[in-house]
Amino acid sequence: MINRDCMERLAKDKAFTEPLAASYRTSRIKKSKISDVAIARRIDQLADGLDETCSPQESCRIMLAITDIVRQQSVLDILRHEARMHLENPLYSTAAQVVDGGTVSGLVLHRHPLLRLTCATTSASPQMNLQAGNLGSSGSMAVGGYDSLVMFLQASDCSVEEFEIDDMSQDKQALRPSRHRRVNEGSYLFLEGGRQGFVLATQQSRATMILCSRLLPRDPLSRLYDRDSLLLRKVSAACVRDSRLQNLSTALARLEGERNIEALETLTHHSTYFVRWHALRELCSVDEDRAMARIQEMAGADPHPEIRELANELSQQRGDRNADSHH
Repeated sequence: MINRDCMERLAKDKAFTEPLAASYRTSRIKKSKISDVAIARRIDQLADGLDETCSPQESCRIMLAITDIVRQQSVLDILRHEARMHLENPLYSTAAQVVDGGTVSGLVLHRHPLLRLTCATTSASPQMNLQAGNLGSSGSMAVGGYDSLVMFLQASDCSVEEFEIDDMSQDKQALRPSRHRRVNEGSYLFLEGGRQGFVLATQQSRATMILCSRLLPRDPLSRLYDRDSLLLRKVSAACVRDSRLQNLSTALARLEGERNIEALETLTHHSTYFVRWHALRELCSVDEDRAMARIQEMAGADPHPEIRELANELSQQRGDRNADSHH
């Protein structure tokens, strides 16, 4: 039973509220956990080069330069400080974005519009599995749409399984057989967005890593492959913004109201082809006639060839069904 009078007294008592307010002020997520302003500025200067014109080779060079800056003992000191604060203060909330995929956890050390810099550690669980750009099930392997670089600060009994998309596979439907490689302290992997990925191959591996992720996708899609068959299982938008718009489209389709249908139709004009096709599918589930009108428009005018092809196929199927219904 809640004693409302007691709760109200506590809420007004500064002896209780001031420590909570102080904890909140220090726990708001910050752009960087790197307290040395000069180092943070140097990282930002390097990250500025990860723009639209950046080649995979240049992306690798920039990320290596950044990891050279942060792979000092101070990075591990940040992790130890966070662990100690959580142990000593039950109200403590880290002032950094956290990474927790069940099999890998850590802190976002620094954020830049074009870069995310993370320090992460694995567990020794037999189910432990780290995937570049995607923390997924042990039966899958992910190829993210972003360039990323993994620098191993510490590695114990650690080997990795590297893989890349088969160039002979139409629409990136399959992977090449993976390659095994032993890693140790100072080893690194560069993964070109839309082409390469990796998993840790040794079940009992322990590793501490610096993860650099370029936030401009080189490929608009991230892909998940089956580890046994090496065949494509599913795709998702590589860009976080686009992924959220896909989720929004699904939510709009579940809500009643003309304004929600209009919003869905607006999303079918989005600049990212994957988003507008997802919005079209959701629109079709709530208003097939309006969706078919858009499909006919997209069949002749959509800028993406795959969308034009799919739209033409759907238009043809709709025409065949109408013809059958008149017989």
